[in-house]
Amino acid sequence: MDWTELKNKANILKDETIKIAKKSFETSKEYAEKTGVWSYEKLKESRFVLKSTAAYEELENEKRWAIFCIQDDTPFTKDFLLLLPILFTKVWIESGSLRIVIKEISDELQQKLEITDYPFALIKMNGGEIQKMTKEPEIRDFMKDFTFYSK
Repeated sequence: MDWTELKNKANILKDETIKIAKKSFETSKEYAEKTGVWSYEKLKESRFVLKSTAAYEELENEKRWAIFCIQDDTPFTKDFLLLLPILFTKVWIESGSLRIVIKEISDELQQKLEITDYPFALIKMNGGEIQKMTKEPEIRDFMKDFTFYSK
């Protein structure tokens, strides 16, 4: 077999491989989006979403906690959901609790916590100090280097 023939066969296979890879990527992207939607719906049903002031008052008694307030269909919420397993792990390591307030679910709680902008974060630090964050870049930075202890 000469090099020209080998090169021609390789180019035919290359084009086929690229076509299959693109199709696989689109399929995996579609399933990832469906998984994200399904996970978000399951999250809404979970105990990690605060739905009432009574649930918040119960949380207030804990030593350390973080509440992240999100709303449906925003880029921040999509990123937040991707980071959620990491955040839960970091909170668990520091013996704290993590809860979520979803704008479309918790009207009563939003009024009590005076939440006007989204995203919003409320963190009870290790010393008992309650820290509010209302700017998205600030919240993203906090999530990136999450800790209940002052830096």
